[in-house]
Amino acid sequence: MNEDLQIKLIPNPNSGNFIFEINQANPKGSLYVYGVDGKLYYEQFVNQTQTRLDISLRNDLYLAVYKTHTEMQTTKLIIN
Repeated sequence: MNEDLQIKLIPNPNSGNFIFEINQANPKGSLYVYGVDGKLYYEQFVNQTQTRLDISLRNDLYLAVYKTHTEMQTTKLIIN
């Protein structure tokens, strides 16, 4: 039985230095960060269960979207 895809950005909120965590054993997907305006601000391929991110964006609310060929998961990202 497969576990449901789950993602986390920790600590959240913060100033832009996050750890992206995913519950897949061998992740092969991409992480996208969108503004609430729908603009793409950041993109990174993910192939580890934990990935360090240094995202330099203005203080605001963003949406982090992780996509594989078959799954997608979204979470909020807050930079303050």
